[in-house]
Parts: sequence; structure tokens; C-alpha cells
Amino acid sequence: MIVNWKGDGLKVISVIDASSGKKVITGTVTLLPGHNIVKDTDWENMEKQDSLQLSIKSGRLVPIGKQAEKVIKENVVKIVEEEDEDGNISKKKKIEKKEKKITATEPILLKDMKAEEARQIVKDTYNLETLEAWRKDEGRDEIRAEIANQIDFVNRGGKDEE
Repeated sequence: MIVNWKGDGLKVISVIDASSGKKVITGTVTLLPGHNIVKDTDWENMEKQDSLQLSIKSGRLVPIGKQAEKVIKENVVKIVEEEDEDGNISKKKKIEKKEKKITATEPILLKDMKAEEARQIVKDTYNLETLEAWRKDEGRDEIRAEIANQIDFVNRGGKDEE
């Protein structure tokens, strides 16, 4: 998944897996300003988070691909108090399914984009890992040249050649 972080600094997002009914942090993703690659499996977990959905709706985080509203089901753990016939109160966990609407994005790879769109995305990418990954996957000579130029630009600290 390609995402464009339009914020001023780094954005660190926890990858949370809630499939078991408990929310478990399985890692983090750090985004630099500009375009970044996020593993599809991480994105599937991240895009369900309310804070990430707010960033998408505000336009500060732009996932690249076809977007659509999607309803997901989440497990919500609630603590319920029960009283037995002797008047003893016990606490039990109860898992409920909750529906939530999110903006989901079908990912698109750089190599599958039209050349002009790919060039624009490369020019707005400052993450060297992302650029190196694209250089390995990209087969079009003109896009590979653009990637090489952007890598040089980033290595020069964002300064044009003199």
C-alpha cells in the first residue's frame, strides 16, 4: 500500500491486531512526509483505527488506490457483573461484535500506475527505503530514471544540484 503523509514531521502508527477480541500491538509503522510503502497486512490492521480514519478524512494521510466505504466487524470486550442466587457478584468478560464504517482502500502498486502519476508520486517521496523498493520492482526505464534522480536528491539533503 502506498500512502502519502502530508504532515510536517514523522508519523508513528501502532499496528493493532484485534482479531482475538483483545487489541494487541504487533508493531509500528513510521511515515516520513511524502509517499511511503506500508505492508498490506499492516495496512489492513491500521486502517480500522479511529485515529487513522480521522487522518484520512482530514486529508493529512492519503492512501493511494481505489477508496470505498466499508463496514467492518470488531470484537469488543466488556466486563459484565453477574449476581448468583446467593447474592455473590462475579465479573465476567463478554465479547460482543460491533459494526463500524471505515474508508477502505484497494492498494495499487507503482508499477501498475500510469507513467505520469508514477512520476508525480516518486517526486514526492523522501523515504529511501520506499524509493529503493520501487527501483527493484519498476520495469519502465523513464520511471527508474526518475527514482534514481529522487534518490540522489534525497541523498543531497533535498538540495538541487549546483
